Amino acid sequence: MGLAPQAHRPVLLNASAMVLIGAVASCWIESWGWLDSTCNTVITLTTMGFGDSIPVTPLGTIVTAFYGLNGIAILLALFDNMRRVRALRYERAVHQVKDKEARTDQ
Repeated sequence: MGLAPQAHRPVLLNASAMVLIGAVASCWIESWGWLDSTCNTVITLTTMGFGDSIPVTPLGTIVTAFYGLNGIAILLALFDNMRRVRALRYERAVHQVKDKEARTDQ
């Protein structure tokens, strides 16, 4: 059970840093408020793209495209990490059951 927090930490820190950096960049480049900037960054990173707020400056468009591509990579890394942790937990559970069965058979 103690495996998941340490295993997910680098990916979660990377995702959090990307949201923070994106929110600061959107706030500075597009002159949006913190809430709008953070919401737009999360929507871009998760590739949902509601279209309610779009960048209007050329630099904002470039940064948004960069963040959209990074969002795909971050989500893939997060899902892969979650898959590996669950596979390890499953293997541990299978070994525990087999060990328990071997002890009861003796």
